[in-house]
Amino acid sequence: MTGTEDYTTALNNLQLHDSKPDTLVKNQKFPDPSHPTPCSVSVVDIVNNPTLLSIHLQPIVDLVRGISVGYEALSRFPCKPQITYPQWFKEANRLNLSENLEAIAISNARLKLPELPSTCFMSVNITPSALDSTPVKEALAGSLTQIAIELTGQISSESLEKVSNALGELRSRGAIIALDDTGVDYLGLRTLEVLKPEIVKLDRSLITEVDKDPIKQALIRMVSEVVEGIGGWVLAVGIERQEEIATLIDLKVPLGQGWVLGKPQDQLTEISSDLSQYISNTSHDVVNSATYISLRSITKKVFMAEDLESLIEANVANAYAVVVDYLGQPVHLYRRSGVNSWHEIPITLLIHPDEEPYVVAKRILSREEGNRFEPVLCLGPTNQWNRILEVDDLFENLALKLEEIASKLKHLDH
Repeated sequence: MTGTEDYTTALNNLQLHDSKPDTLVKNQKFPDPSHPTPCSVSVVDIVNNPTLLSIHLQPIVDLVRGISVGYEALSRFPCKPQITYPQWFKEANRLNLSENLEAIAISNARLKLPELPSTCFMSVNITPSALDSTPVKEALAGSLTQIAIELTGQISSESLEKVSNALGELRSRGAIIALDDTGVDYLGLRTLEVLKPEIVKLDRSLITEVDKDPIKQALIRMVSEVVEGIGGWVLAVGIERQEEIATLIDLKVPLGQGWVLGKPQDQLTEISSDLSQYISNTSHDVVNSATYISLRSITKKVFMAEDLESLIEANVANAYAVVVDYLGQPVHLYRRSGVNSWHEIPITLLIHPDEEPYVVAKRILSREEGNRFEPVLCLGPTNQWNRILEVDDLFENLALKLEEIASKLKHLDH
């Protein structure tokens, strides 16, 4: 993320030895009036020696379970705070090297992938205009499993289709798509409709002191409803206080990021055990209220395969398996019918884990009679269709909840 530093004055006073990239000398400086110490490393130095750019990882936390499910890869440059993050990219853009700098950040981030648990994803920042550039394409070569492509910056309506096509190709290699703070104006809603991102970030301006501001809470509910409508997950960033966490849990925001949850570090870090327990306990109070059942807790893991042949060869123990297309959308669902034998069942319903259980029950009962009690596919924590909800489990939990409510009402009568 770019931060909010005021760097306009410093940029206006940039003095380099030469404006042409091929004639820049090594010890060029980025003077900053507020920090008199000069920087001896240039943009060109970093392009020539990518190890000068380091990557820090900041946890992305599941606000129901209190565990890390992803990490954002954040670039760290030499000479900070003399030279701010935006200044580096502003200067790189002036020298026509911004795509090279983005590519280096992506490549260096991917080097940290082996540190991540297999259940976590890594989010890398890319400007939409750089998606089609040769350096960025090379940095994104190969499998993109566990990678979230986070688009930063405005996307014009004219370029939406082009960006969508580029993202489709990246999705075919396993990437998930995240949008950094999409507005709720026409262009923002159109962007969501066309790109259908798996993750949409809520700007920190909406999150700061959200526990004290009912207007912010209403806006978050509105954005969440739109995002859920396209099958995406909302990610609240800039969380700095436990009170904000509690409010976001109450608003059913599934993912969170911020200094209170974990600061960016050069080594992989986990959320503190005390905070993890706080989140788990707080969300437990919400999901066990008299009117709510957590679908997340009753869904089951589905094995993901490329095709039926590879599924049979894998010899997995799961009861269900799903085959997805190059966009990550489910096309075939199989149920185990014997030892390494599978039977295809129709995909008649897709659900989001944060839907109200009674709404899901009504959708299930509205299906055709022959398929009414078949299981339904559900989005998992890494935004893949790798969870399944069996109808028996849903109605059993609804019955238990009704029994609990009846017991409480009976107690009140006495």
